[in-house]
Amino acid sequence: MSTRILVYGSCVSRDTVSAMPQDRIRIVDYIARQSLVSAYSPPVTLIPAPELESRFQARQAAGDFASSLPSALRRTGGRVDLILWDLTDERLGFYVLPDDTAVTRSVDLIAAGIDGSIAQIASLISFGTDLHFNLWSSQLPRLITTVGKEHPAARFVLIAPPWAAHSADGSPTPSSFGMSAEDGNAKYERYLDEAERRGIEIIGRDITDPRSSAEHVWGEAPFHYAPEVYQELVRHLLP
Repeated sequence: MSTRILVYGSCVSRDTVSAMPQDRIRIVDYIARQSLVSAYSPPVTLIPAPELESRFQARQAAGDFASSLPSALRRTGGRVDLILWDLTDERLGFYVLPDDTAVTRSVDLIAAGIDGSIAQIASLISFGTDLHFNLWSSQLPRLITTVGKEHPAARFVLIAPPWAAHSADGSPTPSSFGMSAEDGNAKYERYLDEAERRGIEIIGRDITDPRSSAEHVWGEAPFHYAPEVYQELVRHLLP
C-alpha cells in the first residue's frame, strides 16, 4: 500500500519525496510558498493575487493570498499517512498589509517584479528577526492543533538538514538572496528549537557537512542538496 503524503514547504520536502521509490508513495497535496504566518492570517483582500507565468506558481500564489493551508489540511483529513514540512520558504520573510493580513515574500513574486509594488504598501517582516520569530512562534500551536485534529493518525515531520556550505566538489555553495549557509543555519536554529520544544518530530538536523549539488535540477543553492542528503532523509521516512 502506498504511503500518502502531504507536503507543506519548499523544494527541500518535494525533492525528498522525489528521491523516494515512486511506486511506494502518492502525493495527496502540495502547499508551497506559504509562510506559517500567512497561512494562519485572514485571506488577503486589499490586493489581488498575482497572475504568474506557470500554473504551479499561480496556484501557489493564489493559495498564499487565500491562506489555504488550514483548508487543505481539513480537506485531506483522514487521507494522509505522512505530512512533510520544511521552513525554507520562510527565508525571505513576509509582508504585513495595512489590514494586518500577510503575504509571503517568495521567489516567484520577486522574479515577476511584483515584490516591489507590495513593498510600497506593506511592511516587510524579515526572517530571523525577533518580530518574525515571535509571530511565527505564535502561529505554530495553531498548525499543530490543525494537524492533530484533522490527521490524528498521520506522522508529522519537519525536514531540517543544515544548509550546505560546500558543493559536492568542495567548492563554496553560493548564497541565496544574500544569505549564506552559515547565516541561514544560525537564523533557523531557534525556529527548529521551538518546533522541537512543541513536540514536532525533526529529521535531518543532525546531518553533518551536507553538500549541495551543482547538478541539481533547480540550480545550486545551500538547500539544493546532493543525492546522498535526500537518501539519508528518505531512510528516516519510509519503513
